Amino acid sequence: MSKVIMRVLSSVVALTSLIHLANGQVLSSSQIRSPHEQRRQAFLELSRSVFAAPGVTDAERRKVNSLQPADADKVTAQLHNLVSEEIGDVLSASNPSARDIIDAVQDLLGETSLPKWGAQFSNTPFAEFSALNGVRMLVISYGILRGGGALPNTHSYLEFYEREATGWQPKASANLVLMNAPSLSRR
Repeated sequence: MSKVIMRVLSSVVALTSLIHLANGQVLSSSQIRSPHEQRRQAFLELSRSVFAAPGVTDAERRKVNSLQPADADKVTAQLHNLVSEEIGDVLSASNPSARDIIDAVQDLLGETSLPKWGAQFSNTPFAEFSALNGVRMLVISYGILRGGGALPNTHSYLEFYEREATGWQPKASANLVLMNAPSLSRR
């Protein structure tokens, strides 16, 4: 589904460029958005439909709280797909580092990135390369927030990638839903 969204967004950008060219206008490079910027904008809009960050209006909070669980699950799956696409783009670089992955995911998560709330809340996004029996592996962890900012429901993802001849491939994934943020409480 998210690939369709990205294709539509790319088509809109291309169509807008053609319209401007037909009208004799030339778009600057700052007006043409990269796939990362398109994903970041889509992530921001989608996440606002399932997460009411601190400081949102009462109307926005009510909209999030009235969302049916099945609809919230669909949006969360789209958000997960956007993160997976971002990770795939970083891994397609010639020599990606763990810091490259962390920075890209954190930038994509934007205002919902837990470290932006304070380091005591989370060490995610997290990425680490290792080797197992001579096979290069990658472990990535991140969270997608739902619900309200005071007590969010955190969808925590732990994903494993393996380096193959064709590039990095996802091998396993786990999704743990932390209701009412027990991961955020101090113990």
